[in-house]
Amino acid sequence: MVGYDGETDIAVLRIDAPPSELVPIRLGTSDDLRVGQRVYALGNPFGLSGTLTTGIISSLNRTPPDADRRGRSRALTSLIQTDA
Repeated sequence: MVGYDGETDIAVLRIDAPPSELVPIRLGTSDDLRVGQRVYALGNPFGLSGTLTTGIISSLNRTPPDADRRGRSRALTSLIQTDA
């Protein structure tokens, strides 16, 4: 790992492989998501071990009922709900 930002859950990795074997994936944006769409999510949510999960978007712009009462530095809003 070259570096990371825990607040946004993103990291920069250095991979030791020949360029001919590396094929980039097209990164998506949450702006165009639709309920029922199949998605793949990579990450390290809430400090848990790294994950890859697949699912279907079941709801958009969700906010947990106790979003501002869990002692977080910021409230959880505009969440994407999946069936994964």
